[in-house]
Order: sequence, then C-alpha cells, then structure tokens
Amino acid sequence: MKSRLLSQLKESARTTADPVRKARIICRVAMHHARQGEVAQAQECFNEVRTAFGGRFNPEVAALLFVAEGVLAFFQGEESRALDRMRRGYGIANAMNAVDAKALCAAWMAHLAFNENRYPEMVRLLRESLNSSAKDDHAARARLSLVLADAFHFSGCFDRAAPWYTAARLHATAEGDEATLSALLHNIAAFRASNLRLAGTVLADGEASRHALLEAKSAFNFDSAVGTLSFGGLLPLLQAQVMSMRGDFLEALQMLSRIDVKGLPPRLQAQCWAELAYCEVNTDLLEAALQHAGLAADGISTTRDADDRAYVHSRLALVFERLLDDSASKEHSALAIFETGRHRGEQAALLEQLVAEFPGAE
Repeated sequence: MKSRLLSQLKESARTTADPVRKARIICRVAMHHARQGEVAQAQECFNEVRTAFGGRFNPEVAALLFVAEGVLAFFQGEESRALDRMRRGYGIANAMNAVDAKALCAAWMAHLAFNENRYPEMVRLLRESLNSSAKDDHAARARLSLVLADAFHFSGCFDRAAPWYTAARLHATAEGDEATLSALLHNIAAFRASNLRLAGTVLADGEASRHALLEAKSAFNFDSAVGTLSFGGLLPLLQAQVMSMRGDFLEALQMLSRIDVKGLPPRLQAQCWAELAYCEVNTDLLEAALQHAGLAADGISTTRDADDRAYVHSRLALVFERLLDDSASKEHSALAIFETGRHRGEQAALLEQLVAEFPGAE
C-alpha cells in the first residue's frame, strides 16, 4: 500500500523553492521511513539535509534533524542514542523558540519518557507539546495523543484512553500517516493484552480474550498491508501470548516459531522464552520447556517493567509446577505476586498524575 503521507511530503519537497522548508519536509520524510523500519531511506534523507546546509543549519531544521535521527535510533533499539539526539533537538527548539519543532520534539521526548517510566517528565512534556502545537499540527498532535492514550491505558483506565486514541487516529488519518495508525493498533492490542494477562494466568475462551486476539491480528494485518517493518517480532509475540492465554498452545507455538528471540529487544526476550516454555510444557515437550524456562529465568533481569516481570514469573511458576519442581514454582509464584503489587502501585500513581493534568480530552 502506497503511503499517502509519504507521497504528499515528497511532492511538497520537490515543488518548493524554499531550502529551509524543503529541509523541514525531508526531515519529516526521514521520520516516516524511520518509523516504518526503512533505515537506508532515512539515512539518505539525513545525508541530503546535511549536504544542502553544509553545517550552517537553520535552528528549526537542526532541531527536526536531531529528532528524526532520534526516531531512527529508537526504532533500531538504541534508546540511549535516541534520547541524546532528541534532547539536542529539544534544546535547540527551546533556545531558538522554534515553535513547530518544539511541539514535535516535546511529543517525542514524552514518548521516550513514557517508555522509560519517567512519568512526571512525560506529563510535563505532553502538556508543553499540547500548549505549543496548533490544532492542525497533525504530526505533533497525533504523537502526543498516542502517548497520552497509551499512558492512560497502561494505568488500567481504557475509558480515559479512548478519546485520546480517537484524537491520535483523527490526526494521523488527516495526513495519511500509516505509521502512526500502525503504532496505534499495535499499542491498543498490547496494552489490552497486558491488562488482561495480569487478571489471571490463563483466561477462559471468553469475549475479552477473543477481542484481544482480534486486535492483535488486526494490527499484524495492517502492518503487512502498509509494509511496516519496525515492529518485527513484537506482533507475533503478542498474538502468541493471547493464544496461550486462551489455551491454544499449538497455535501459539507455531506463531512463536516465527520469532528470532535474540533479535527482540532485550526487555522482551524473557517473555518470549517463558511463553515458549509454557506452551511446550502444555504440549508435553518437557525437555524443551525446561531449557527455555532456564533462559527466561536468566533473562528476567533485562525485563524492564514490573507487569512484564510479573508475567514471566507467573508463567515460570506454572512451568516448574508441571515439571514437578515445587521449590522453583513457589519462588516464581511469590515473585509474580510481588511484581504485580508493584505494578498496581505504579498504575495508581500514574493515573493520579494524568487525571490531575488531563482531566478530559482537549
């Protein structure tokens, strides 16, 4: 599927005679390629802008270029480099009062802050982006709305997330931004599955799990249609987790077999090993289950979020119970309860901050 946003941006860059405007547009083109996982195309855009300006950058162009480089680094899993580049862009935009760039910079900085659990900073940046962006600044408004929706959803409050998901969808649709629509579908499915799996280790074949699976499949199909590469093995892992929660272990194993676990971000690898072990122990592949359970236990230290650690521990508790290792099962069960309690506390604190600053959709 051809991207409407990309086509419009390239046509605008081709027809404009203003070198600053052209460079700003090319930075947007680079961001689009970066979010789609198209690394070579994004790098070509960076080179074009740097060649055109020869080091003598307009402040807004410089800010947007740093943010675009940060977006690429983020989708390549280089979060420290992403933060460095975006902070540079944000600093330039603030110092030079480049309003349009500042709004987009703040939105992406909020995205990183959310991913790294720096919630007070995230809330401040979201408010700053909302206050400094025009209502038709679709790029900034789509990103800040998506981050805010994700934050409410993560806090366990989908009712408050829904209007912000709608805002993100409307802004993305207005300019044909398939990359943001892809992220929106993925995130809705991921946060719904995350909240469901904390409700119990195995879900009955009910409406909630069916809905979660449909959302995961919808996100996967949309990515396939628009050619998004950046989510890699994340969507197959998400689908497999929902399948295993429904008790569809053979289907989940088939989905998991498509994933290069070592190619996943480190924070997700223990989840994948644990899911493999859980599906294998439920299909009598006991030796494989023991091996993968060991890999999951070794990898928990790289699992960043408390809800993810709770899930890994709960899966391992059931695996070791089936393998008749009562000591290991009890240990992981206790850790799952501890991490779930920690996560519930984080959810409550985050929701309080969000409601105080964003009591309703704007």
